[in-house]
Amino acid sequence: MAAIRVSLKRRLKAFKEPDTRKRSVGYAEGTFNVFDKRRNYPTDDTDYVLIDHPELGEVWLCTRWMDISYADFEEKEPQPSTGASIVNAISETLGQLGHSFKAEQDSLTIKENSLVDLLSAFGDFQYNLKCATYPYSLKGVDLKVGPPYHNNSCSFVEAFLVKAWSGQCENFLWDEYKHGQMMILSDADYYSPVTAAIESGMANLLPNTSLYPAPWSILQVWRKRWSGAHTLIVVDCHKETGKVLTLESNHCFKLNGVGFREIGMLKDLDFRPPSKWWELPDVWTWDMFKQAYPHRKMAALKVKDCHWSGVTDLVT
Repeated sequence: MAAIRVSLKRRLKAFKEPDTRKRSVGYAEGTFNVFDKRRNYPTDDTDYVLIDHPELGEVWLCTRWMDISYADFEEKEPQPSTGASIVNAISETLGQLGHSFKAEQDSLTIKENSLVDLLSAFGDFQYNLKCATYPYSLKGVDLKVGPPYHNNSCSFVEAFLVKAWSGQCENFLWDEYKHGQMMILSDADYYSPVTAAIESGMANLLPNTSLYPAPWSILQVWRKRWSGAHTLIVVDCHKETGKVLTLESNHCFKLNGVGFREIGMLKDLDFRPPSKWWELPDVWTWDMFKQAYPHRKMAALKVKDCHWSGVTDLVT
């Protein structure tokens, strides 16, 4: 899928929401990558785009008012990959796991359906960066359980993974310290959600962040040092197209809560990915992730019996 860039014809006010009635946070001028777009929003009179401004962070710009356009758009095609190179990349990714992960032998390995069965608990959640609640209590930590049903990227990943592992593995332990890691409460480790998953035994580090993530990987990304953070789960990669199926809580990319990036909300999709999701035009490729998030750390979660994505198993 081509990356979209916007070149502004004039200096534009920037907003934290796609709404010019809100208070402006500054101005933008120049050319930027587009990370989300709202056409004919909230009425047919206006269009908005989401960019990552070097000083303002993620902001929305109004690029059209009625018949007046304030921007030009262009698509930048990614370099084509041959089938052989993609297959090699998949093989190298799996090679990162080495011999440390033997799914049938590791006592902290769980079945994929142990994760999938939990997803219905997140159907009513909406994204809220500052006020997060949980769908259920977690052993070892004292957290607020909804309603209201609000979460962010970190709290979703914690609730989802910790519930699955604590329910299936007697020797799995979680505590307030690891909760703090998941929330990135310390600037000593900007990738601490991934660190917590590794240290608790849920995952193994994938040291080469240029290669495709393994199926069911936890990913911590930053748009720049150190702003624009996001925590998410890569469910699978489709090797022929390079497209990536994610599970995440977000307030853009067709989401306001938990769902699949550029596909839609879990509750609207009957809590499963669409058939042949990799054929949908807006789904991101791994190359797009690497361009958008140059600072990354990831680890392969210890999950077996993987079929849910509809892609041929890469880890068994």
